[in-house]
Amino acid sequence: MRPKNKINKESLVSILEIFVLIISLFAFAFILGQDFKSVSADGVSSKNKKSTPSILPVIGVGVGGYEAATHAATIAKFLGFSTPVKGVTSPYAISVVQAAGYALTVASIAYFILGLKIGGYSVSGGAQAGIALASGLAYFAATQFFGAGLLSLTALGPAALILIIGFSIFGSKTKVEWVSYTCSPWEPPLAGHDCGKCNNLGTPCNEYQCKSLGKACSLTPPDENGNSKCYWKNEHDVSSPVISSDQALLDSGFKYVKETQEGVYITYTGSKETSSKNGIKCIPAFTGFQFGIKTNEPSQCKAGINRGNSFENMGAGYLSGSFTKNHSATLAFPSMGSLKALGITLKNGNKIDLYIKCQDENGNENKASFGIEFCINNGPDITPTVINGSNPESGVFLKYNKTELKNFKLNINEPSTCRWSRIDKDYSAMPNNLSCPNSSLEFNPDLSYTCLANLTGIKSGPSKNDFYFRCKDQPQFVGDHCEDYKPPSPINGVTSTENNCSFFGKGCELMPNPLGGNEICRSKRNVDLSSYKFIAKGTNLLIIDSVSPNDTILTGTVSPISVNLKAQTSVGAEEGKSVCSYKGNFTGDSYINFYGDGITDYNAEHSQNLSLVSGNYSYSIKCTDLAGNQATKKISFRVKIDDSPPIVTRAYEKDNFLILKTDERAACVYTGKDCSYKFYEGNSMSDVSSKIYSADWNPSETYYIKCEDDYGNEPPTNTCSIILNPSDIGSKAAKTDSTSF
Repeated sequence: MRPKNKINKESLVSILEIFVLIISLFAFAFILGQDFKSVSADGVSSKNKKSTPSILPVIGVGVGGYEAATHAATIAKFLGFSTPVKGVTSPYAISVVQAAGYALTVASIAYFILGLKIGGYSVSGGAQAGIALASGLAYFAATQFFGAGLLSLTALGPAALILIIGFSIFGSKTKVEWVSYTCSPWEPPLAGHDCGKCNNLGTPCNEYQCKSLGKACSLTPPDENGNSKCYWKNEHDVSSPVISSDQALLDSGFKYVKETQEGVYITYTGSKETSSKNGIKCIPAFTGFQFGIKTNEPSQCKAGINRGNSFENMGAGYLSGSFTKNHSATLAFPSMGSLKALGITLKNGNKIDLYIKCQDENGNENKASFGIEFCINNGPDITPTVINGSNPESGVFLKYNKTELKNFKLNINEPSTCRWSRIDKDYSAMPNNLSCPNSSLEFNPDLSYTCLANLTGIKSGPSKNDFYFRCKDQPQFVGDHCEDYKPPSPINGVTSTENNCSFFGKGCELMPNPLGGNEICRSKRNVDLSSYKFIAKGTNLLIIDSVSPNDTILTGTVSPISVNLKAQTSVGAEEGKSVCSYKGNFTGDSYINFYGDGITDYNAEHSQNLSLVSGNYSYSIKCTDLAGNQATKKISFRVKIDDSPPIVTRAYEKDNFLILKTDERAACVYTGKDCSYKFYEGNSMSDVSSKIYSADWNPSETYYIKCEDDYGNEPPTNTCSIILNPSDIGSKAAKTDSTSF
C-alpha cells in the first residue's frame, strides 16, 4: 500500500501543470515590461526589442533546456508549418524568428493533448514544463501577431470541406483534428420568437426586416392595402430533418450502397485498381470527389468525425451554409504510404467514418447522426501522377519580347517530383526541375497540389513555344538508387535478394525480369509515361489603326449631342482583339472601358457613345490585348451645337426661275399666302446643288419662303426665312422676317 503522505507521479505532474500556468501569467507580465537581448544561431544579436514572439524560445530553453526548444521545432515541422525554424546551437543560443510562435504553440497541443508522442519522440518532464510555459505565452502573442486562426488551414468555404481526420500518432489513443476557420456572415437567430416585433415598427414590415428577426420568420401575402405581416412559420414544428443520400450529388465513379436510416456506404466504381474492405471498393488516394445528401426540409448540415457531438459542437464543417434541401462537400485523402512517411497512421486503418447532423430553421436537429463510411486504398500505389492543368492554361499569349514565363504553376493530384523540357522526353532525360510539395499535407484549397517553375527560352515575337512536363510520385523515396542493385551470389545456398534490394532505398522492390533471368530491383515510384504539353504563344506589338472623331467639327440641334468614339486595333494577340478604354474630359485620371469591352470581351473594333455639349475635347485611348500588349492614341475634336435655322444669303431670278442661296444645307418650301403655314404644307423648292434651290418664277406672285436645315432648325412660328415680291427682286429689296433684304 502506498503511504498516504507520499505524492504519486500523476499528482506531481498535475501540480506541475498548475504551477506552470500560474508562472506563465507572471512571466508574461514580466515580458511586457522588460527589454531582452536574444542571440540567433548565426551569431547576430538583437538588442532592446519588445517582440514577444521572438523571445519565446529563450523561455522554453530557460525552463526546459535544450530539449524543449528542439522538440518544439520538431513538432512544428511535423505539422507542416512553412516558416523554417533554424537550428539550435546551444541551450542558450537559438534563432529569433517568427517560427517560434508557431513551434511553441504547437508544443502546447503536444503537451496537453497528444501526450508528447510525435514522430517517435518522448519528452522529459523538465522539457514538458518548458514547452508548456513558452507555448502558453506563444499562443497569446502569436494570436495578436498572426490572427486567431494560427493553426487553421486555408478557409475553404462550403464547397471544399477538407477532413484529415482520425490521426493516431504511432498507436496513441489520442487523435488530431485539423479544422478550417471561416469568417461567416451574420445569421439571424433560430426559430421565430421575435417575428411579431416587425409588425410594431410603425412602418410596414418588409422581407429583410422580418427574416432578420429569426430564421423561421416569414411574411404573409400583402393584404388589400399592400401590407404584410411577419409571423413564425411552422411554429409548432418539433420534427428534425430526415437525412438520406443523394446520388445526383455524388461524382461519377462513385456509388452509394447499403443505405439504411443510420447511414450509407460509398464504393468506388471507377477504372483504377484499388483494394476492397468488407465488400466495399476503396477510393484511390489523392482522388478528390464530391458527395452529397438531401433533407426533407430546408436545413443546415455539418459533417464531423464524432458520432455523439451535437450540431453546435460539430465545428465549422458545413455541407451548406444556407438553409437548403441539398447539401454537398468535396473530400480527398492522401495515400497510406505518404502518411506513413510522416509518421502518421489513421486510427481505423484505411476506413473513414463521417457523421452528419442537420438542423432546421426552428432549431430541431437530428438526435442520431447519419453516417457515411468509405475506405481509402491501402494497396500499393501503381498509378502515376495525374497532371490536371496549369496556370496559366496552355495556349496563353505572351507579351511582345517576353522570353521567360515566371511563376508558372503545374497542378497535380498528389505530391511528386516533376520535370520539364522543350522537347518531349522520358522523365529521366528532362533537364529542368519544378519546385513541388513533398508532403501530402501541403494541398491547395481545391485539394490539388501545385508545382512552380520559371519557363525560359521563349522565342521573341510571333511564335509557338512548346513545353513538356512529366512527374514521378511518392517523393518520400527520393534518393533511392534501385538501379545500383546487383543480384548477390548465393551464401550457404541462400540468396538474400530482397534485403539487398531494399538496401538501396525504402522505395526499392524486387520484381520479375521481363527478359528472364535474375529478378530486377525497381523503384516503387510511378513515372508518367506521357507528357503534359503546354503551349505559350509569342506575339507582336498591338497597333491602334484608327480612332475617330479627330479634328472634326460636329453639329447638332439639342445639347448635349451623341458622339461616337471609335477605335480599330490589329496585330498583337489574336489579330488585334483587345479591350479598349478612354480617359479625357470629365473622366479624371481613370480609364473607362468602352461599352461592350470587358475582362473577357476582346474585339478588334470598339465604340463608345458619349453625350457632349459644345466645346473642345481631347481623349487618350488605350487598348490591351490578351498578352498584355498595350497601345495608346490621342484624339482631339470640337463639338458645335447648331440650334439656328438656315439664313438666305441671296435671291434672284434667272431664266424664269427663282434662285435661292443659303448659308448651310437645307430644304426650302414656299406659298403665295403668308407665313402662317406649317413647313410640310409648303411647296418644295428644287435642290439645284449644295445650298442652292429653285422654283418656277411668277412675276405676279409674292413668295413666302421657309428653309429648314438637316437638324430640323426652321423659322419660328408665323415667320418666314424670306418674303420675296417680284418688284423686290429687281430692286433687291426682298423681305426676311418682314425685314428688308
